[in-house]
Amino acid sequence: MSPEEIIVLAKSTFRVAPPGMTLRQGDEIDSSYCADARKEEKPDDRYLEAYFCGVPHLDAGSWKYYLPHLISYAIRHRQDGGSLVVSAFLQSLRPPDREPPRLATVTKEEEKVVVAVLEFLGFEKSSAHQEEALQALQEYWTPGATYRK
Repeated sequence: MSPEEIIVLAKSTFRVAPPGMTLRQGDEIDSSYCADARKEEKPDDRYLEAYFCGVPHLDAGSWKYYLPHLISYAIRHRQDGGSLVVSAFLQSLRPPDREPPRLATVTKEEEKVVVAVLEFLGFEKSSAHQEEALQALQEYWTPGATYRK
């Protein structure tokens, strides 16, 4: 699958309601600031770069809302080995799953997209995130994965 096809597939597969928690709010929790009331936010590259620390704090629905944006960003910035956005995205795909779970909420259709992204980032020669992507695949997303129940 080409990078463009993966991005289109991610955007059409992850169709969820607006997030209950924004990345900005998650980032404020991470930074020990008091999260402001929710307001409209556009998850473009600048937004993701400003609030990537919020990814670990997102609930399952909010995380799934941001996944297509994070997938698009990761594919387009695959050569940037220092990208904290890509690292936060890949870390969010690794176990252990949270309580309440995020990884376990992914449908079979969504899982195919996640696996395609991880395989692309793991096997694409231009990817600076091969090790992280392959580790996530091995730990949770492939048949017989190390930490998958």
